[in-house]
This record gives sequence, structure tokens and C-alpha cells, in this order.
Amino acid sequence: MWKIDKKFTDLSQPQNLGYLKLNPDFEKTLKNQNVAVNWTGILNDEKIKIRLHGDIYTDKKSYDFIDFPTIFSDLEQKIMNYISEYYKYLD
Repeated sequence: MWKIDKKFTDLSQPQNLGYLKLNPDFEKTLKNQNVAVNWTGILNDEKIKIRLHGDIYTDKKSYDFIDFPTIFSDLEQKIMNYISEYYKYLD
């Protein structure tokens, strides 16, 4: 089961539909919210890895897109928004 499992419009994909599936390496809580989390998963059939090292989930400075093909760079903000939505319970 994926923690983030989203489908979205992506004109570069078959039927104009892209998908993202991500899992964190551990769950953030209020006690460990400043510890870096690695998110790994699949974006449109490509394996990806993203490190979240800050606590401002919508700020690009809080992320390192480690294993992330440059063809997906236009999707970075969308992914940050999905992760931010996931962490709303910490606010």
C-alpha cells in the first residue's frame, strides 16, 4: 500500500494520464519533524527518490530530488504539494 498514490493529467503519457506512488522511509511526527525523510517510489514507470530535509513542505529548498529524471522537473511542484497534503496532520 502506497502512502501517496495519485493520478494526474500528464499530456506526455499514454491517455494523458500520469501517476505517482510514494512511500516514506519512516513516519514523521512532531518529535522527529526535523529529521530528513527519504521518499521512494514510481513516477510514470520510473523509479524516483526524493529527500525531504526541512519542515516547510511546499518550499523547494526543503527537498533534494536525488533520483529524479530531468524530464519530470515540471512535476516537482505537484509532488511537493502531494507530500505537503500528506503531512497536514503535523500542522
